[in-house]
Amino acid sequence: MVPLKEIKAKDIAEKPAEVISPEETISEAVGKLLKTEERVLPVVEKKSFLGMISLKSLLKRRKIPLNAKVRHFTFMPPRIDPDTSLFDIADIMIYQNLRALPVVKGERLKGVVSIRSVLKAAAQDPLVGGARVGEIMNPSPASLSEEENSTHAVRFMVMEDYRALPVVDSGGKVTGVVGLKDLMRVLEKPQSKSSKGEVRGEKEPTEVLVKSISTPPVTVSVKATIREAVERMLSNSTNILVIVDEEGRLAGQPLMIFML
Repeated sequence: MVPLKEIKAKDIAEKPAEVISPEETISEAVGKLLKTEERVLPVVEKKSFLGMISLKSLLKRRKIPLNAKVRHFTFMPPRIDPDTSLFDIADIMIYQNLRALPVVKGERLKGVVSIRSVLKAAAQDPLVGGARVGEIMNPSPASLSEEENSTHAVRFMVMEDYRALPVVDSGGKVTGVVGLKDLMRVLEKPQSKSSKGEVRGEKEPTEVLVKSISTPPVTVSVKATIREAVERMLSNSTNILVIVDEEGRLAGQPLMIFML
């Protein structure tokens, strides 16, 4: 096993599922974001990295023409090179509240390092991986009631920067999870019925209850180790892991795992 201090960006970087060119449209960007379930897309032109476009920035705007060019909404995040250490990557992510970093050499995009990749590497360390979920979780997790509406959910998640939130019943038992991707699909439906050519961010014309669009949760016990939690996350192909007690009630929000 490679010691954590020796792991570099090039060891854990992954090829992005999708990239987008600056001349493609916002409509195409939203389609790719929904398809990949990612929150950001690398913007690349002739193999040169130009920046990122994010789901959060699109949702926060009141209206964006669907045919607007991606280049007008691109931002430049901190870039790391292939030899950046795992510890330096974690520091940048934590202190700048980022979930993915582009790995760039010269002007060429070599891959992307996500929090998921960092967690997977860290979980192999005996000291880190052996810690209990209950030892690192936030004991005051955010959640949504089954009866709350989609407008409240999307506004809260965008403003507080959540990728997803657990849905609970009146007794605090976890019944599902609502993600931004689920809400985006709801938001897509009324676009053609409102102002043609616009994406609405803060204003959502269709009201649906959270419970009607939630998906089954992947849960883990507060007694599980970090290694077990990461393995469960990977085996279920999910980034969203909800911490529950023995009765299935929401118990906590991991500092990093649930915030992916």
